[in-house]
Amino acid sequence: MGKKEGLKKDEILRKRKELWGIKKEGKKLTSAYFTIYYQASKEEGKRKICFAVDREVKKATERNYLKRRMREVYRQNKDSFPLSFYYFIQAKASSLNLPHDAFKKELFTLTQRIKNELA
Repeated sequence: MGKKEGLKKDEILRKRKELWGIKKEGKKLTSAYFTIYYQASKEEGKRKICFAVDREVKKATERNYLKRRMREVYRQNKDSFPLSFYYFIQAKASSLNLPHDAFKKELFTLTQRIKNELA
């Protein structure tokens, strides 16, 4: 059996207190399609992430589709997200009709901006 490629439980942010802390105290990057909040984590060498979709996306199937796409892009490109940070990625309604390559490129561009700000 091959290596499991999903997200590990310890990689996912779930606590409301942590999420609000990231939104209030963390830094924010926005684009036409995504908003990323990020903050240094309390655990050295660990990254945790949470995916959300704007309330403008009314249908649950569309919200779930966007979250699935974000998880997949993250899973395939974990190394582009700096370690020792918490990330809260929120997709905007405009990202719903993006082709997969453009979706991936937009998220990757935001992670590069994070790396540039940290450098």
